[in-house]
Amino acid sequence: MKRPILILTLFSLTLGYGQEMNTDQNLELTETNIKKLFMLYPEWSYCSVSDSSYFSADTIMLYSDIYYYLTTKCCYETTWNISKSSTLNLADTKVCQEPPLSIIDFEKRDLEFQFDKSGNFLKLTIHKNNIIKDQFYFVSLDYIELRKDQFAYRLTLIR
Repeated sequence: MKRPILILTLFSLTLGYGQEMNTDQNLELTETNIKKLFMLYPEWSYCSVSDSSYFSADTIMLYSDIYYYLTTKCCYETTWNISKSSTLNLADTKVCQEPPLSIIDFEKRDLEFQFDKSGNFLKLTIHKNNIIKDQFYFVSLDYIELRKDQFAYRLTLIR
């Protein structure tokens, strides 16, 4: 099976405060690029078939397309809602239920995150009130086609 060739016109998107981001295919996996993507796409989604998969999985793939769950077979979506440059809220949605039920637990609100360099890896630590809630290492950042002519970023992290 032939892989489609991705051809994009080079252009920049203004992110506010004079910041720009080049949107030509894949980006280098750096703290600066991830912060810019978080500002440009404040909601990232993770889909799973079981309710607790997000919290127990070793590998997490987050998609910048909040409608990613429509392209895959998942019943549970965990969304990162990034509200500030270093704060996020986690929301859990049962997308197989009608109407879909979203839950935002108090313990999953106003989580702070910070980037650290750990050896050759970039690490993300999520904490609340100085208590570490989760830690991830960034593995890859890819620009992929989700649906016909609709593209999104996929951020792969490991615990």
